[in-house]
Amino acid sequence: MSFFTVKKCLPFVMGLAFAFGAGAQTAPVLTSPTNGATGQATALNLTWGTVAGAASYAVQLSTSSAFASTVFNQTGLTAATYRATGLANSTTYYWKANERNGTANSAWSSVWNFTTNGTAAAPATPTLAAPANGATGEATSLTLTWNSAARATSYGAQVSTVSTFASTVLSQTGITGLSKAVSGLADSTTYFWRVDASNTGGTSAFSAIRSFTTVAAGALAAPVLATPASGSTGQATTLTLAWGTVAGATSYTLQVATGSTFAILTENQAGITSGSIGVTGLTAGTVYYWEVNAVNATSTSVWSSIWNFTTGAAVTVPAVPTLAAPANAATGEPTSLTLTWNASTRATSYEAQVSLVSTFATTVFDQAGITALNTAVSGLASGTMYYWHVDASDAAGASAYSTMRNFTTGLPAPTLTSPANGTTDLAKTVTFAWSSVSGAVSYTLQISTSQSFATTVLRSAGLTGTTTSLTGLANKTIYFWEVQAVGATLTSAWSTSQDFEIDYTSVLSPVAAAVGIPTFEVRNGVVSYSLQKTGPVEMAVFDLRGRSVFAFNHTQPAGSYAIDLTNRSVAPGKYFVWFKSGVFEKRTAMAFTGNR
Repeated sequence: MSFFTVKKCLPFVMGLAFAFGAGAQTAPVLTSPTNGATGQATALNLTWGTVAGAASYAVQLSTSSAFASTVFNQTGLTAATYRATGLANSTTYYWKANERNGTANSAWSSVWNFTTNGTAAAPATPTLAAPANGATGEATSLTLTWNSAARATSYGAQVSTVSTFASTVLSQTGITGLSKAVSGLADSTTYFWRVDASNTGGTSAFSAIRSFTTVAAGALAAPVLATPASGSTGQATTLTLAWGTVAGATSYTLQVATGSTFAILTENQAGITSGSIGVTGLTAGTVYYWEVNAVNATSTSVWSSIWNFTTGAAVTVPAVPTLAAPANAATGEPTSLTLTWNASTRATSYEAQVSLVSTFATTVFDQAGITALNTAVSGLASGTMYYWHVDASDAAGASAYSTMRNFTTGLPAPTLTSPANGTTDLAKTVTFAWSSVSGAVSYTLQISTSQSFATTVLRSAGLTGTTTSLTGLANKTIYFWEVQAVGATLTSAWSTSQDFEIDYTSVLSPVAAAVGIPTFEVRNGVVSYSLQKTGPVEMAVFDLRGRSVFAFNHTQPAGSYAIDLTNRSVAPGKYFVWFKSGVFEKRTAMAFTGNR
């Protein structure tokens, strides 16, 4: 070769030296996902080997092996990885990378391909919740929280002291909740954190990065909130807020507000000495924000992370019913009647109560689950005042009871006036009197020697006045009497019964004299009698309920006798005495005090 030939080829040779010599750039070597990989997520990391001296990298992703168009064409990458997101399912993608150092680019790497999963879409990217970005004074043990991401079945969290996450102090996947507890952090240190979401279709891009700085050494740490969990819903309007206690703290301060800026506080309580406190009076269907700090004699911590919860929807019970019939204070009502009321807004059923007392401490009728606007009540007593009210119910609960009403059944019972209760020494003729009853057309009087009126010695109906006189009642006898009013269609209850005693001087009948009974007397528990000849004597003493308390049956000779019932263990009180000797028979009432 001539010198001319060598000289002519020198530029070409020098160009080759420049291109392939010591200064030539090397194309990256792709590493992941492997070439031809299938079932890949729709969000994944493309990685390659680093190149010595590289200032940055570029990566291209395309659905065409010729790269006629690109899905991504990203330059300026400072790390040997790129997060590709938003890929389609069941799609084959081609990708390549090169290296750049500011003066020239390397050749493109080999072209690799992968195919995405065809069964599910990858989750949305999560958004972080707490601690807030840039938060300071955070505890060295704290809980990171984030919001739910659509389609996510698990989450991955990373914490690092560098924003590039080239190294991490926490990197955990498969977290099924919306929080992650982190402990063992250093004092006075800034940490960066982020979260991604995963499902069978792949993994989302990482969330935006947040940072927080831990508390300085020796300072009080911010409390870590515990319950209710941040973002929880359906909370009661009275509930307990709880947090973790802080070493060195002597008390805590709680703030609750309806805005995350805490401009207007609904609760601002200091001096709380435990890690929880009850909060009352919250409004239903409202979002509340809350935070806590720790306090001791020399310092106060920064506020905790801000959490929020939402109270449940307002519970709406039905309106209070209004009563319709019978009218308040109605009288002459039948003993079987129908109570009616007006419809109550939102009510699905009603409860009706009827009572003899206005406090409804006891009831004669109490029925719930009534779906109509009325209910039948029967078996009431005549001439009696009843009280009634109604409430309304739905799925949320029961209303207050309606305004109370009262009604009185039938005719009112008369009031007895004469003879006064307990009167003694009445004459042969007794005049009975009672009060007039409005609506009565007649009255019925009945007299008995039994307080229960099991039998009667007289029953007189159709009395049109309020008095009547009777004769022929037995001497030395206690009688009971009562009156009822009779109307055109209704009859009152019987009045309260009263008692009286007939006691007048009598002359012995010829029969009594013939059998030789010169005397027969009952006084203060002593029965005295005399016999002029031997004969049988029978005697019995009954209480006011007709029960025998003493009985005597003997044949006695002529003479005088006295039986003291006190000595026969008969208690003081009122009694009936029956005496018989031969053809003579006597019935009389007796009362004794037991004192002699």
